[in-house]
Amino acid sequence: MDIAILIEFQDNGRISNSELAFRVGISPPQCSQRLRALRDQGVIKGARAIVDPKLLNYELVLLAMIQLHSQAQRQLNEFERFVNGQMNVRQSWLLSGDIDYLLKFVARDFTDILQFISTLTAVPNVRGIRTSLVLRNVIDAAVIPLRGRFERD
Repeated sequence: MDIAILIEFQDNGRISNSELAFRVGISPPQCSQRLRALRDQGVIKGARAIVDPKLLNYELVLLAMIQLHSQAQRQLNEFERFVNGQMNVRQSWLLSGDIDYLLKFVARDFTDILQFISTLTAVPNVRGIRTSLVLRNVIDAAVIPLRGRFERD
């Protein structure tokens, strides 16, 4: 039942409790209780509006692949503190392999990108930076693929 609730809730985070209960086939109080439990367990971390960045003049997306001199925990923590302070970095991943971090940076123009790259090059412990400008977003799925996988269980 929780998976059915998550499937519906991921599709529409603004759905009313009564509509959600109807769609999954349980009573509204039971649905509300299950939603609260999913939130309390941390399964549902929150609900957000999906904003079109282009309509807010964030037309450019840059992927930055960062190599560090050292991967010691202290240096990783310092770099992550830096990244968390960059408001235009929208996603960041620590990777295995020869690239240490992948950053997704949104920008209004090339000036924003040049300033960001300049800032990155001055960060201690950064050994190398490779960047790619995103030409087109092919998939932008913010949901976990629950359909099919759990429906058979």
